[in-house]
Amino acid sequence: MMELGKETILGAMLIELPRMAGISITDFLTRYQNLFGRYVDNHSLKMLLEEKTPAENWNIINRAKMLALGGVGEKKNNSRQPLCSVFSNLSLDGSYPVKKYYEPAVSDVGNLIPHEEIRNFDCSNLVQDFFHELEACMSSPPQNFDAFLIVLDTLLKKYFWSVPATEKQDEDISLYDVINTTTAIAAALVQESQKVKPYVMAAGHFSGIQNYIFSVSKVGAGGVTKRLRARSFYVNAMVSALAHCIIHKFRLPMVNILMLTGGKFYILLPNKEEAVTELQKIEKEVTEFLYEKYKGNLSLELVWEEIGDTGLCHYSKTITSLSRKIEWKKKRLLEGVLISGNEWNPDEFVVYQNLAHKSMCTSCRSALVEEGKEMCANCE
Repeated sequence: MMELGKETILGAMLIELPRMAGISITDFLTRYQNLFGRYVDNHSLKMLLEEKTPAENWNIINRAKMLALGGVGEKKNNSRQPLCSVFSNLSLDGSYPVKKYYEPAVSDVGNLIPHEEIRNFDCSNLVQDFFHELEACMSSPPQNFDAFLIVLDTLLKKYFWSVPATEKQDEDISLYDVINTTTAIAAALVQESQKVKPYVMAAGHFSGIQNYIFSVSKVGAGGVTKRLRARSFYVNAMVSALAHCIIHKFRLPMVNILMLTGGKFYILLPNKEEAVTELQKIEKEVTEFLYEKYKGNLSLELVWEEIGDTGLCHYSKTITSLSRKIEWKKKRLLEGVLISGNEWNPDEFVVYQNLAHKSMCTSCRSALVEEGKEMCANCE
């Protein structure tokens, strides 16, 4: 994580907490000065939260918060109404289902089912429990700033996932989502805020996942269930590792991974001069690695698009545009390996140079093994 901008990133994550606790910014920072002081300058953080810092620093947080709310004015949330289920506000034929709401409770499987009516909505206990856990961090603080941001983000999600972000009627966006998105935007703006399009939205997609995972179920070798679980875990870990690699290269916190699921991820990056070059380099390295290890059974499509504030406010349009780019690249799989310049690279079409004394892997039937062995290294 970059040294410059730590206070701005942490400030974006903390901006709502003094009000939630019902105390002043000064009292809030005094209470946790031993914790925050381990990672940032407390005086600079105080000046930032009190809007006494240089205008550009506060403007980054204010701008990020406005964008996280969809570019509309903020309505202060005093927890007077519950969070509405997003499915209550979706309609396919013009008619809407009965509104359902979430109980103000910690993130838990038992609390994820919305109800038609929430009586005596009160999240004061949630707020108290959140600050008790934050105080516990003071006795066992995370080792560094990045680790602290992860812990703080986890606590915010645990306690504020069911608290509405605004006082808007039937609000279906949680306070946690707004804080999380505000921090991601602020982290990007800290590195690049002067351009008309200061962000790069990157999307990664792995092709061939289902075929790779389920290929082991089509043969008679034992231990199929174990290998199915192992391959599923391995693919998920590989996708997650690449997303984390990208934010590490750009010196960003984990919150800048906006989505990571189903073999796909979306990441918000600063539009620095070297951004596109770095993404191209990552794509080339990963494509070559996958081709060498999986012989074309798994491949990566990494796409990106420069966007401005409008691209964040119209997030769905940005995602649709990236999806089109992914579909286009899926029609040209392994292009970076199989094409050199404007010509085919025929040497790369030969997967195995030597077939002598080799046989098919009895598990996946897609890799060769040395004589006397049954399974390839991947299946083992």
